[in-house]
Amino acid sequence: EIKSRFLESCDENAPEYKIGSFLMVIFGGTGDLSQRKLLPALYHLYRDEKFKDGFSILSVGLSRFSDEAYRGFVESALNRFSSDNFDQKNCSDFVRHLHHLSGSAEKDETYQELCKRLEKLSQPGSHREANLIFYLAVPPRLFPMVVEKLKKFDLCRGIPSSKIIVEKPFGSSMPKVWHPMHSTLCSSPLTTSVSKA
Repeated sequence: EIKSRFLESCDENAPEYKIGSFLMVIFGGTGDLSQRKLLPALYHLYRDEKFKDGFSILSVGLSRFSDEAYRGFVESALNRFSSDNFDQKNCSDFVRHLHHLSGSAEKDETYQELCKRLEKLSQPGSHREANLIFYLAVPPRLFPMVVEKLKKFDLCRGIPSSKIIVEKPFGSSMPKVWHPMHSTLCSSPLTTSVSKA
């Protein structure tokens, strides 16, 4: 038996951590990364009661889904990829927070519609003060273009905290992808951060 003051048990409980209100826009919300990794991870956080009620997730993708059809699509994906921890009631509650916008990330019309959808999801009584998160689950070649269009359409205006999350292996093409994004963000008046995971 090893006796040490450093190995004494601690009776203090760690503070409970909850994620504040947020709006998340997932470019590529119907893709493989979203189905297998991102959406199951978000569902697990919700199931573990880490989210407050004030959140919405808006998928942007080419698939022509209504909100209801997208919710059914995600529920099926969660059933497949979260089978060990799948709970039908929790899942049904979770997908009520999901929405879908059909459109190409390369077209201006998609961002014009995105402006309207974000405004609708940010109406008084919902979560106007929520953080805004843009998650780029799209091919790396699209990163600079998506960031440029977010700036062009001023999609972060009036949001207290906005972030762009990139979760892709850049490989040898990192300078080609990162430098245009960095230039766009540095020349933008918006308070935006980029996380490279």
